[in-house]
Amino acid sequence: MDNNFENNTVVQQKKSAIPMISLILGIVGFFFNPLWIFSGVAIGLGIAGLVKKLGKGLSIAGLCVGIASLLAQMMGDFLITLCTMGLGFFVFFF
Repeated sequence: MDNNFENNTVVQQKKSAIPMISLILGIVGFFFNPLWIFSGVAIGLGIAGLVKKLGKGLSIAGLCVGIASLLAQMMGDFLITLCTMGLGFFVFFF
């Protein structure tokens, strides 16, 4: 029996808190997102995690959840504006 362990290498991925923070801020952004801050930071940290290769799965998840929470917040703001100012406000600009 040949025990050749020289060619068996284990590649460990860099571990960092940046992708996890990105995912957490993206989730928090759905419920509490003043001025779209949490979504913007989640997107930025997700991109930073992908660029620095800190955790591909969590970085992609944080990026996607951050984008989804940003879009949800934008739609909510649009609907609130539409309901409070009336349709005439938007007809004036279009």
